[in-house]
Amino acid sequence: MGEEWGASMPWQFFTSHPEPERGRATAEGRLAEFVQMGWNESVVPDPRDPETYLRSRLDWSELADDDHARLLALHRELIDLRRATPELSDPSFAHTSAASDGDDADALPESFRMLRGPGIHYARSGLIAVCAAFAHGTVMQFAPAGGDGPPDSVASLLLSTGDARLHIDAATGEAQLELPARAAAVERLR
Repeated sequence: MGEEWGASMPWQFFTSHPEPERGRATAEGRLAEFVQMGWNESVVPDPRDPETYLRSRLDWSELADDDHARLLALHRELIDLRRATPELSDPSFAHTSAASDGDDADALPESFRMLRGPGIHYARSGLIAVCAAFAHGTVMQFAPAGGDGPPDSVASLLLSTGDARLHIDAATGEAQLELPARAAAVERLR
């Protein structure tokens, strides 16, 4: 549907039922659903209208644009990273932890971090951090990889969308990730 490259066209639900009564029932049900959610019914596209389909067709020429191509390349890198990194495909919720920070509970958080892998519970097991900074740059601290003292394995930056910097304190093994605003990074902590 184009989200992997930031396609500019809307993705609107469309149908092509050969039975008129099924097409009408689908359109009426869809309209009722949107009205129930507070939409003005005049702006809900009719799924039977050929224009709804035409508005939703992908414009493949957008891939020639640098921004679209860069976003598609990022999605491909993320897919490759997930395939190569067991912690990112581990289905166990016990191996997932997430947190955000910020002072205002009603506002967008300043940053978000998700930890993935058995290293959440076991100091010598694999652990990945997925981090994002929103409106402002942020610095995130991570404990040493192997418990107390210098780590057995050094943290490493696997992927970032901006000018992320990873610093490791040689004495303590603590990792510090600096992220500029509107950037994200995936980091192997151990």
